[in-house]
Amino acid sequence: MWKGTPVIGGNVGGIRYQIEDGVNGFLVSSVEEAAERMVRLLKDEKLREEIGHKARETVREKFLLTRYVEQYLDLFGAFETNFHGPYSAKAATPDARALRFGLEISDDITALHVSSEENDNKSLREAWAEKVERPARAAKSVVPRLEIIHSPYRQIYEPILKFVRKREKENPDRLIAVVIPELVEPHWYEYLLHNIHGAGLRALLFLQGDRRTIVITTPWYLRET
Repeated sequence: MWKGTPVIGGNVGGIRYQIEDGVNGFLVSSVEEAAERMVRLLKDEKLREEIGHKARETVREKFLLTRYVEQYLDLFGAFETNFHGPYSAKAATPDARALRFGLEISDDITALHVSSEENDNKSLREAWAEKVERPARAAKSVVPRLEIIHSPYRQIYEPILKFVRKREKENPDRLIAVVIPELVEPHWYEYLLHNIHGAGLRALLFLQGDRRTIVITTPWYLRET
């Protein structure tokens, strides 16, 4: 999509959140539909250009690293709101809910962010200081730390596992709780698509973690929104 190429995807799971049928690509439910859309694109150059342009714009608006920083700001905003007064489950994002839960069970909280880029780390740290650390201090609460791990080859599991093993060695007399936010979809196949990294990490922690490592899942039900 980023290269301005029209895409055709299955009408299932997370793909539907990326492709708007007939606007920035096509959603299909069968091989026959996919073949028909391919022939249509091959025959219509103007349509190819329009959908390719929309596909690139979708990536620019939703999936670039700068957009992820904006999403973190939204997360922090939800977290800051819930620092004061009763906790609102519907107002929180999955990550904010996991962070808030961590504050309920420990006085030593580290939020872990794995990034393949280094350019936006400064803006992320500034947002953390403003939206998380400042309201935490104002509420005289535990101040969560932000740990950013650079992963140039886009590895996810190994950097997190190394961090957990490091914390285990640093704290030989304490339990280590790993809180994993998880989306709960209304359909089982969507649940699998959206939570594949969380499920993989949970399995690896069970297999490779120390007996003092506890894995906790904080669910976020999409039907609530």
